[in-house]
Amino acid sequence: MSNPANGPRGRLSKRRNTTSDQERDQEPGSSNNCGLSRRSTEGSQSPAEVLASSNRALQRLAGIAQYLESSFTPDIDVVEGAYGTEMEKENKIRTLNKTLETLTHIKSEEMENLRHENEELKSEQEACDQERKRCQEMKKELETQYTEAEARREEENKRKMQEEKAKLHKHVKTKKAEFEEEQKHKVRELKDQKENLSAQNRELEQRSSAAEEKLKTKKTKHALLEKVLGEENKELTTELEQLKAEFPIERQTIEF
Repeated sequence: MSNPANGPRGRLSKRRNTTSDQERDQEPGSSNNCGLSRRSTEGSQSPAEVLASSNRALQRLAGIAQYLESSFTPDIDVVEGAYGTEMEKENKIRTLNKTLETLTHIKSEEMENLRHENEELKSEQEACDQERKRCQEMKKELETQYTEAEARREEENKRKMQEEKAKLHKHVKTKKAEFEEEQKHKVRELKDQKENLSAQNRELEQRSSAAEEKLKTKKTKHALLEKVLGEENKELTTELEQLKAEFPIERQTIEF
């Protein structure tokens, strides 16, 4: 807070007070001179003289006080006004300081709360980081397990495919051998059937040739027989005609 005596009126009053002090020091009956005179003459004065000197000094001081009061009352009013203004400012400043202290205290409490919250959040963040790290480790472990399981599955599938392929190849080979054997058997059967058919054909041809020869012989015999029978029939007819001519037959009516 600024001192009211530092203003223009304060400096004027200070100069006046300094001048008055100097004048009082120079006056013959001033208290300073009295003090010096008293110190210088104290050893030779009686108590009554000392008391009278003190009364004069007091009267002189009372006069000086009246002079000062009459001379510096306006300045004192100005100083008191300025002092009142400064006091009001001081009160405002004190109120502001108190408000500032309250706000500082509140801020300090809030900062303390924020510090605790920050510590809690930091702890939670550390816990979250640890949990995240644990999750990442678990994820990495699961990925490793998945990769290993996938590799084992692929290896198992490959092994099964090889086994199935070998089994299929063996089955195909067996089926092929069975088919080839069956085809050979069928070929042999067909060959045997062909040979049998050829033999049967030859036998049938032989039989057919024999039958044709026999039929031809029979036809020849039949032709000769027909020729003989024809000649015999012709002879019989001639003989019958001769007999009819020799022995005619009368026709008779047959009555019933």
